[in-house]
Amino acid sequence: MSARGSGEPVIVWSRFNRGVAIAAWVFSAVIAVSLLFTPDARYLAALAVPVALSLLAWAIYWRPRVVVDGGAVELVNATRTVRIPWEAVTGVTTRFALTILTERGRYPATGAPAPGAYGTYAANRELSRDVRDRAAGPDSYRQSGELEGTDSGEASAVVLQHWDVWSRAGGRRGAAAVEVRWHLTAIGATTAATALAVVSLITLP
Repeated sequence: MSARGSGEPVIVWSRFNRGVAIAAWVFSAVIAVSLLFTPDARYLAALAVPVALSLLAWAIYWRPRVVVDGGAVELVNATRTVRIPWEAVTGVTTRFALTILTERGRYPATGAPAPGAYGTYAANRELSRDVRDRAAGPDSYRQSGELEGTDSGEASAVVLQHWDVWSRAGGRRGAAAVEVRWHLTAIGATTAATALAVVSLITLP
């Protein structure tokens, strides 16, 4: 799924991941309500469990996304954000997830995972017969992660389109630095909440 505003960067996120996050939040809410109405106040300490689950769902499934603009592709993952200038990009692959290749390393995007068996099947069913016929040709093999309708496929299409526009405008590969920003606050909060949740479960009466 992607979102675009006039003159703004294109943002791509995983529909499956966000569905998992919403399911986790609903489950957490049910647990929290159950604990709030328990007759034994000692169980209130276990509220740390739904809090930790909600934070983990946000960090791992909801927050990750791919942001593409005229100057770079930005991968927002659970623990860090990686901004890769087009000058540093040497290739794109979708074997396990959208992954940006550079001379100094590979940078996967957890916000654009490749589909599983069912996701591949569903994406193939959505293709028209002539598209499927072309895809079956000997010179047109595509990985399942490149299929239209998949998270990695949609993200890679956006990335490749912007990379092509940048190249056609005269962009050339160069020694551009990849910027990495660690999500220290999010890492600290989720780690603390998870540790508190474990302690609360261990000490339950």
